Amino acid sequence: MGSSAGSIILGSFVVRGRPDKPLLMAPGHTEGFGFLKNVAINPHLTSAKRDNELVNVCDENPSILGLGLDDEVALIVSANSFDVIGKGGVAVYDNLPKEGAWYYWLKPGDSFDLAAWKRTP
Repeated sequence: MGSSAGSIILGSFVVRGRPDKPLLMAPGHTEGFGFLKNVAINPHLTSAKRDNELVNVCDENPSILGLGLDDEVALIVSANSFDVIGKGGVAVYDNLPKEGAWYYWLKPGDSFDLAAWKRTP
């Protein structure tokens, strides 16, 4: 997928679209390549303490699935699903409350259905 900006641009919704400010959503600068439809990707999640950033993005754009990526994690995407590999985790923001958070974690070896927005066995 790429890291940092290389992963951000692969989604259909771009966070940090304004280079002169750490703004998450910049009107007119939110369209990515769309390799992952209705997805916003936020890298460096744990190392940059960005755990809660995608909550507001998904709240304002409920049709967007947020994926927060740790530094040492990667996604292998095939059709409408992906597998998590590497050493880190992937936080999934689907705009539904969880126990004490608005996201949940996938770990290496987990799979996810992008069409259904659900973890798969």
